[in-house]
Amino acid sequence: MSASDKLHNARTILADISALPAGERDGYFGRFREGRDGTLQYYRLLSDQYLAAPATHTRPRLHDLARELERTVTALEHATGLTGDQLRQLPLLRGATL
Repeated sequence: MSASDKLHNARTILADISALPAGERDGYFGRFREGRDGTLQYYRLLSDQYLAAPATHTRPRLHDLARELERTVTALEHATGLTGDQLRQLPLLRGATL
């Protein structure tokens, strides 16, 4: 259930920022406590964890869901000019646990 919720949220963010001119996209993330980098890092690391989870490799529907989250997060990164590698290298969010 968590993966479905995260996918829905990531898709909503992607739709919202895709509707904005590129120069206004960073400002969108002001509504999130951790800002653009922290929000995107959260989704990147979460996506990585879902893909690495053992259950993802034995349950085809969960695998498909994790792959769709991965695609959506990659599209978010592209829309904001960041890469997954850049986000993985940022200091972890305050109190972040995955």
